Amino acid sequence: NQSLMTAGDKPLPEFPGNGLSTLPDLAECKRLLALYFEVCIATYRMLHRPTAERWLAILKRNHDEGRALWSDIGRAEAAIVLAALAIARLHQEKSRGFLSEEDESQALRASDELYVLSTRFADDEAGFPRLESAQAKVIHVLYLLTTSRFNRGWYVFGNALHLVTALGLYRRGNWKRGISSRNDYIHTQCGIRTFWTAYIVDNYLAVIFGRPRHFHDEDINQDLPESVDDEAMTVDGPINAADTPKDCHIDALIFHARLVSSIARSCTRLGSLTVKYN
Repeated sequence: NQSLMTAGDKPLPEFPGNGLSTLPDLAECKRLLALYFEVCIATYRMLHRPTAERWLAILKRNHDEGRALWSDIGRAEAAIVLAALAIARLHQEKSRGFLSEEDESQALRASDELYVLSTRFADDEAGFPRLESAQAKVIHVLYLLTTSRFNRGWYVFGNALHLVTALGLYRRGNWKRGISSRNDYIHTQCGIRTFWTAYIVDNYLAVIFGRPRHFHDEDINQDLPESVDDEAMTVDGPINAADTPKDCHIDALIFHARLVSSIARSCTRLGSLTVKYN
């Protein structure tokens, strides 16, 4: 009796109202966000950590003062923070181990509450799509995959795909010449990171479901992200490369994107040969 877009998935609980029953203190929220960036996402690195930390501080202040959580940052930004906290919170509880099914259910319910509110904010966003709009949807997909809600994740990814495409993130020229009105190095790099994260997830979902990919390599000419850590980024560009360490967290995303792109091309050639000889 589940709806078409959630059939086979563990149902999401319903939470009344438009707020959270509770939000950890700022120190705990910071620890969770650090866990998200340092452990949870591995290669799916599309966010700028200092920016996300700033959003978190504002969101927590809004919560403590009884204001709308998205005040002064925006609904999409608040949605991103809450989804990141949801992923980290669930990972933290899993790493501690569950003593019973009830403990596991309670841990999932706590992270689900953050996710559900995050989706409400993203769905209520008005106006034209922004980079943060696409990032919110992509991180929602990551949460759904983390909680094994694959069918819902497939359909939510459809929304993310449309936003990424509408923003022109898959094309180098579109993004740099007009889709982004901000001459901002951090914003531009996060747009590139977001596309390649979506590209990887697209291929991953295609394998899970045995369905065609949405992104086609012949339509893509976007650059790979630059190998620059978040702390070394400014709005005007990266800081002096000589002052930065040689190892870079973004290399994980770059190599993952290269690997997936190579596999995708191989699968396309194999599919063409299969069609030809059949």
